[in-house]
Formats: sequence, structure tokens, C-alpha cells
Amino acid sequence: MKYSFNLWPFCSFPVWLPATPFEDAIERLARIGYDGVEVCAAAPHAWPPYLTDARRREMRAVLDDHGMGVSTICPAIGGGPGLNPASDFEPEREAAVQHYRDCIDLAVDLGAPALLYVAGWRIHGTSGERAWSQALRSMTEVAEYGLGRGVDLAVEPTSADTNILDTAEHVIAMTTECGLPSAKYMFDTYHTQFRRDVAPDYARTLRDRLIHMHISDYDRGAPGQAGFDFQPLVDELVRQDYRGYLCVECGIGTRDVDPESIARQGLEYMRATVAEARRRLEAGA
Repeated sequence: MKYSFNLWPFCSFPVWLPATPFEDAIERLARIGYDGVEVCAAAPHAWPPYLTDARRREMRAVLDDHGMGVSTICPAIGGGPGLNPASDFEPEREAAVQHYRDCIDLAVDLGAPALLYVAGWRIHGTSGERAWSQALRSMTEVAEYGLGRGVDLAVEPTSADTNILDTAEHVIAMTTECGLPSAKYMFDTYHTQFRRDVAPDYARTLRDRLIHMHISDYDRGAPGQAGFDFQPLVDELVRQDYRGYLCVECGIGTRDVDPESIARQGLEYMRATVAEARRRLEAGA
């Protein structure tokens, strides 16, 4: 198991502050001890249209110099341009698909194996069937592009934020309809907390194609800060021999955060929890 940190708290999105240059964020997280980062496709770090070939090479060199991998690319959908893959407004849907394609190209340039994929949201007045159809159409187009470039989609149920892929079963259903091997699974403990779902059950349900995890405590706190019990989930992941990243995604949506502090707290807590899970497995617990 490896550990990455989602760069949103350093990245001016979805709130403006804190804001830290990419190079500084990588240096700080490497010093803390992370294996990698989840690069967020937003300015000032990595909005794809702003990145020349030379800048992409510079970013890759910074990562390599600090021994840091890229677990995933995290797209920036929502906000001004919308970029809703389920939109019934065709220019917006097409722009969303293009943003995902641009993020796949960025994944190739930075050496990331996967792109985090959010399927979009249903707008009032659009039927559930129509929104699902548009979301599936977009996913299939993006998954086909990713397949050609060797990048998987880590498809996420985002219960707290969207209304199409709300459960693990929804993710399985849409990726099955998509039918492409590049469409795989991830989930975020924050969204299981929102639904009062059982996180280890998510891991059991998605285990066959589970390639990525987002880790956060209640209210996007660092794991270990707000009382969520991560041990049963990590026990299950260790039993499954999960080989992907545990990506700490917390401290987003507010200026009232110290990114380095939450990164350090999150890594220390998750390392200790994984070590305890391995001890239990060896003891036959």
C-alpha cells in the first residue's frame, strides 16, 4: 500500500486560499514522507490548457527529483464552465469530455496510471434516465480514450456532491454498461460517511476492480481527527492485499486549514492503522 496526498489544499480550488506553488507543495509532501500526490487539474498547479510541453517536463522532473509518484489526476469539474458529463446541454457535455481527455494526456505526461472520474449530476427537469444515458455516453467516450493511452478511470460514487452515481452498486452498473476494461472503481470515505454506509462493505463490493481510495475523516478532517474508525476498512483492504494508493483528501473547501499539518497527521495515522491491520492479519485476528 502506498500513500498520496490530494493537492487541493495547496491549489486555490475549490476555495482560493491557501495557495502554494506546485514545486513547494511537492517538496513539503516529500519531506513529510508521502510516496506520491494526486495532481489536481486546476490553476495554479495543473490546468491542462495552461501547461506547455516544457512545463509538463518541468513538473515531471520536480516529482522525480523528490522521489514522488502521481497516484491519479483529479479533474476540476463544476464552477463556471460546469463541465458536467451528464449535462443535456451538448456544448457543456462535450467540454466535460474534452477536459477529461486533457486530464488523461496530463496523466501520461506525469506518469499517473489513473484518472479520477466523476460521472456528473442530474439537473432539475432532466429525467433520471436521460441523465444516466448522457453520463454513460460521456464515460464510454473517456474510457475509450483512456484505454488507447494506457490510463484507467477510477470511477467514484460521490454521494455528498452529486446524484447519479450515489452508491457502489451504481458504479458497478454504469461501468458494466460502459463495458470497457479501463473503467474501474474507487471510493471516498467522506461519501460513505455522508450516506451512513459501511466503508468496509464498499471495499468488499468493489474489490475486484478497486484501484484507488480517498481517505478523509468526518467533515473532511484529516484521518484520526474527527472520530471515524478507519481500522475496519483498513483491515479489509489488507486482507484483500490492496496494492493501490491511500490518498488523503482532506482540508478542502475552507481557508481555515494548514495543509502541511493535515498532511502530516493523515500520514501518521494511516501508517499506524495499516501497521495494526497487518499485525492483526498475521495474528489471525
